[in-house]
Amino acid sequence: MDTSTSISNLGKSAFAALLAGFGESIGIHDLTPDEQGACTLKFDDQVVTFQQEQSSGRMIAYSVLGQLGADTPASKLRDLLSANLFWLGTADATLALDADSQKLVLERRFDTERCSPVEFEELIGLFVDTAEAWHEQFEAGVAAPTTPAESLAAHHNSHLLA
Repeated sequence: MDTSTSISNLGKSAFAALLAGFGESIGIHDLTPDEQGACTLKFDDQVVTFQQEQSSGRMIAYSVLGQLGADTPASKLRDLLSANLFWLGTADATLALDADSQKLVLERRFDTERCSPVEFEELIGLFVDTAEAWHEQFEAGVAAPTTPAESLAAHHNSHLLA
């Protein structure tokens, strides 16, 4: 048997199982990924896509936060980059730019093999909360959002790069 195939199938099973369990916990029965290994859900006004990485079986959650323009102020870009420092301003997620569409995206990888259903639900809740906070702040054009990780980030940033 091809080892890469069996690893991919294991990852796919874990991904599908976590997704199904998560669906049950939020009242969506039979939640499954589509043919491309993706599933998109809307939480309040925030759209989140769950996508399986074909090579590893891990899952990526991502959410579009807004559109960057040529007139995006440097201060806003600085806030975004600062939040990525050690992932402290993004609750372990990463802010990124889709260069083709100029969309700002929050993304996070999950190891589906090592994540319990309870941990998964908590992590998704934190991801959605973080995406909503960044989306609101980005659209309002103000500084980085206040997140539970903000005070920790300020503490670490003052010591890490001194």
